[in-house]
Amino acid sequence: MKISVIGAGRIGWATAGHMALSGHEVRLYEFPEFRDSIADLSKTQVLKVINVCRETGIPSGDVRLAYVGTDEKKALENVETVLIAVPAFAERKAAEICAPYLVSGQTVVMLAGCIYGSVEFLKTVREKGNACDIAVVEMNNSPYAARKIGGDAVRIGCYKRGVGIASFPGNKGREAWKICVSLFPYAELWDSLLATGVSNPSTGVHSTAVVFNPRYVEEKEEVFMYQDGKHLSAIGESVGRVNFDMDMERLQLDGIVGSLKPWRYVFRDWYEYLGVHGNTLLEIMSSNPGLAGGLLPTSFDNRFLTEDISMGIWPLVELLERYGFCCDVCKSVAIIASSLSGIDLKGTARTLRKLGLEKYSTEELEEYIFNGV
Repeated sequence: MKISVIGAGRIGWATAGHMALSGHEVRLYEFPEFRDSIADLSKTQVLKVINVCRETGIPSGDVRLAYVGTDEKKALENVETVLIAVPAFAERKAAEICAPYLVSGQTVVMLAGCIYGSVEFLKTVREKGNACDIAVVEMNNSPYAARKIGGDAVRIGCYKRGVGIASFPGNKGREAWKICVSLFPYAELWDSLLATGVSNPSTGVHSTAVVFNPRYVEEKEEVFMYQDGKHLSAIGESVGRVNFDMDMERLQLDGIVGSLKPWRYVFRDWYEYLGVHGNTLLEIMSSNPGLAGGLLPTSFDNRFLTEDISMGIWPLVELLERYGFCCDVCKSVAIIASSLSGIDLKGTARTLRKLGLEKYSTEELEEYIFNGV
């Protein structure tokens, strides 16, 4: 399959490497303003993939990509599938880049794991004058935990099994799932993007880790997220209780937006094949060998807030309030995050209101998500 990967960050490199090692022709695109991040890789087009867990089934090795660069035409023309590997707040920009080259029958997959990415993407493509008939898929989390090493290598620490996917429009879900499962064999088809969108457990874990460790963030201390280190770990039992309370608020939507399970068990299911176990958030996260090196961010202007709060928690709060549910804990964490960081995380949130869909009734919203019109 001819695949275009948009975004050359850690997830983009992991995706490009995995797809290329699986036998696909892969083109990797980066936005021109970040061309320095691919300077070395673009010279050789050979990406070194280091998979630290053999059980994932992802091979390690050096693999040649078909294209690495900042020319969107070379990256996107005549491909069958487009994988969007940018932060959720950059997905609109990715849609603008892709719009001139998309054609009917293609599948686009959003890898950020944040709600409404597929809706925003397709709306943007249509606003740019392209009326192509495509399916846009979103996941409830990126398939990988990875980091870049040097200028031409990527280390894949974790590979999630059972990531949920849903498409926009929803009536293309099964057709799109067939494409996704050929690339990500353990992907599971869910009924609605509303369910996948509120089922990304990283939004709660990442945001509370920062909110309850602000001094370590601003002092740029090296603090492990889940394992004990110099300053113990960022996630302890008390932070776990906050996550639990946030999750109990979220689970009020169970049966309304689709079938939901507790965040901590979503994490456990993804990694159970690696021996991950436990019932509490801390037990589950600290038993994952692939996350052993995960560190607390050293800046508030980080995806743990700018993505997980703006594109995860605030849209969740909006849905909970739409259905008349209490969401005091989720809302408080989101408000405190803005106060601590000095960033207007609510103002940059991707919500139904921002997408022009807030006036839809429940029935109208469900029909729009299913039919795309």
